[in-house]
Amino acid sequence: MDEIHERNLSGDFLLGLLRELVQRRQNDLKLILMSATINFELFTSYFEGAPIIKVAGRLFPVELQYRPIKEHDTYDSDKKKAKIDPEPYLNVKISTVAEALKVYAETSKKWIILMLHSTLSMEEQDKVFDMAPVGIRKCILSTNIAETSVTIDQIRFVIDSGKVNLVKFDSKTGMHSLREYWTSQASADQRKGTDYPI
Repeated sequence: MDEIHERNLSGDFLLGLLRELVQRRQNDLKLILMSATINFELFTSYFEGAPIIKVAGRLFPVELQYRPIKEHDTYDSDKKKAKIDPEPYLNVKISTVAEALKVYAETSKKWIILMLHSTLSMEEQDKVFDMAPVGIRKCILSTNIAETSVTIDQIRFVIDSGKVNLVKFDSKTGMHSLREYWTSQASADQRKGTDYPI
């Protein structure tokens, strides 16, 4: 199982079933649990001393900056204050394709803007891995598809909305519904680790 740090009712239920199954079939069933941000102690304890294999990767320093959004904030005031290298790429993780299209319409004149979401063809998704021309910034507007299993070279900045759209069961209506939620701490940690800075 991959991305086991993503905790939810179905995933936790499946882990419980798998633990029982592994205990009953120790000789012929092997289970591999994977995550870039796994809590080793929690899962080793739950699976009764399961061995841990760490695959070393290249880690880069990540500086987190939190900035509340002000009602009358403007891009121009920030641009005057910032002293930024003119060529880094930017990966903006946003929660909906509709929000991505709105941002795209507002900013496409100044950047190479690429979309990354699950409804794009694989060919369109692969464009995010292409190098931008010298002197041009590449901005990738993505949903949480870029949170896992994707590493994009030369990312200098990531702007994360901290939100995600999830389908959850609503006990009041008795139906599943798609709603926007704040992302979990584990997912936020995963998001900052999916980019490969220059």
